[in-house]
Amino acid sequence: MRTLEEFLRRTKHLKIPLMLGIIPLRSFKHADFLHNEVPGMRIPDKLRETMRSAGSDAAKVGVRLSMDFIKEGKSTVAGLYMMPPFQKYHIVDDLLSVL
Repeated sequence: MRTLEEFLRRTKHLKIPLMLGIIPLRSFKHADFLHNEVPGMRIPDKLRETMRSAGSDAAKVGVRLSMDFIKEGKSTVAGLYMMPPFQKYHIVDDLLSVL
């Protein structure tokens, strides 16, 4: 959330609507891949450790973390877009429940 707040602070002068993209993490491996292989994407160490600790519940934890992030961030942006990983489109239903 701090990264989002910092980004919004630094772009406030642009006066353009911003969208918040949500990718529910499926596993530690997924989080680590996004962090290390996708340019510009940074998954904080604490979040990656949460995913590692979740073990076989990582996908559920990833959805919960995404829901928490949506709740915190939805009032600060013009909209959301969701990118369910690995064709797991049913996840979007859970995410929409917090709007």
